Amino acid sequence: MPPFLQVNDQYCVLGLETVATQGVQLPLVFSDTFQLVDACPVEPNEQWKEDKGRLFWQAVDDTRCFLVFRQPGNDPGLLPNDAIKKPAIAFLRGLLLTGIPWSDGQYLFTGGVHADRTDIRQIQELREFHLDLGLPRADHFDEARLRTAYDLGKKILALNAGGWNRIARGFHYLWTALIVDWMEDRFHMFIRALDAVVKTSQGQGRVTFRDRCNSTFLAPHPDNPTALEDMYYIRNTIEHIHDLDPEPRRLADSVARRETRERRLRQLEVLALGVYRRIIGDSTLLADLDTDAKIDAFWALPDDLRAARWNARIPLDAIV
Repeated sequence: MPPFLQVNDQYCVLGLETVATQGVQLPLVFSDTFQLVDACPVEPNEQWKEDKGRLFWQAVDDTRCFLVFRQPGNDPGLLPNDAIKKPAIAFLRGLLLTGIPWSDGQYLFTGGVHADRTDIRQIQELREFHLDLGLPRADHFDEARLRTAYDLGKKILALNAGGWNRIARGFHYLWTALIVDWMEDRFHMFIRALDAVVKTSQGQGRVTFRDRCNSTFLAPHPDNPTALEDMYYIRNTIEHIHDLDPEPRRLADSVARRETRERRLRQLEVLALGVYRRIIGDSTLLADLDTDAKIDAFWALPDDLRAARWNARIPLDAIV
């Protein structure tokens, strides 16, 4: 029987090809049902080997970071449902919020543990995600970062279980932004994720977005209003399927416009990730924003009180 897993468990194993640990003693125990290990704890049978192919299983052998979640007391012969995958995927999203730069080799195994064997019942290859490198790359994860990811993952699970409110929907759009490749889709989804928090006024979207982000989320800088307006104008151009080349219209040179659009996307990514890392990482703040009425009350606070409550200003001008 694989270490950690017990008879009558159902399990989910998440393989993370692009995550490397540094100075971490494995297995790293998060709870009696959650561990990080350095080798895949389950073996494929001949049918799985044939179905997935040699290259897939070579990648599994080369992976040195696996998250194992066990659910005790189930019938191991039953096909695990999607709920068993949620803690592992939430951990992955917690890793994302702590700075993992990309992942192109994630896969999930689910199955059951019998007295005489451990079955793999399902294999799912997850969609890639990547950052635009506006954030510092985290190629190695120490124990503190991994435990932070675990704590964030638990809060993400609670967020999703708490109802489909604005913040939960906004986090969904943030995740969607990171698994689409097209710049226009990413731009649109990042703005949508932020709009869940900013709650722009109808007919006043650009002004509300600019003023609320600048007064609360960003470290003071004279270029902030221009950068935020650029983001919103670009988003509107994408929304209405107009030609992007003229944006930002304040710039005459087409090369400068293209470079500015690319920089605004990197800045927007850092802003959106920073906002959700702050909200999800602080249970009290999340509770203060879990209904539309509470979000309205938050934005009704005077700027200085709201900024002090937020207390995490992002230096947007540093993202080049």
